[in-house]
Amino acid sequence: MNVFDEEKRGFTALYTPSRSEDGITVAILLELLRQPHSVHIVDKVEAINDVEARNTATLLPAIVDTADSGVKKIIDGNLITEYLLGRYDKDLKLSCPEGSNQAREVDDWLSFLNGSAHHFQPPSGDNLSGEETTPSVREVLRIYLHLEQQLQKMLTQYLVGSRLTLADLVAFPFAATADSYGLDLERFPQVTALYNRLMSEHFVRRALAAVKIA
Repeated sequence: MNVFDEEKRGFTALYTPSRSEDGITVAILLELLRQPHSVHIVDKVEAINDVEARNTATLLPAIVDTADSGVKKIIDGNLITEYLLGRYDKDLKLSCPEGSNQAREVDDWLSFLNGSAHHFQPPSGDNLSGEETTPSVREVLRIYLHLEQQLQKMLTQYLVGSRLTLADLVAFPFAATADSYGLDLERFPQVTALYNRLMSEHFVRRALAAVKIA
């Protein structure tokens, strides 16, 4: 029998390292969209216990989505969020209308946030000392400073417009993992406020627990 049995239809499996910024965003997105899912914490592709998923994945995070149209196996945080929103956010709960100014603003934020910082993540379980000479710390500080400056200018509590968007979900994990970089988030009041706003949401707390943060 095929490993993807009939009862798995409409189910998404997420494979991610603990405390991965991309993994956190995907886990939150799955909770927000109320998509039935499971989260599997793995440090490397070889640790995935699903043979078919392991043979497909080359990077983490990765998802295996068993939709009615067939099985989708996707790697890379950006591609995963794009797929999930396109498939499961038909009522634009998080997405912005295609071609709108807000959609372009979200894309600009994603371009900034998905830059080099993801390549400098500290190893899982290792906390850095906050030394600004460390590349990962310096890069995350750059993100905090930019977020702080932009949030100070905003008339709303969100990065784009007056509601939650993917930009907020991609920015949030950098705040949630401040301790991994040895940084004191309270040095950045606006970033701290963004963190606290999202932490007040039940779907965010559930996602963080799944990726071993809360």
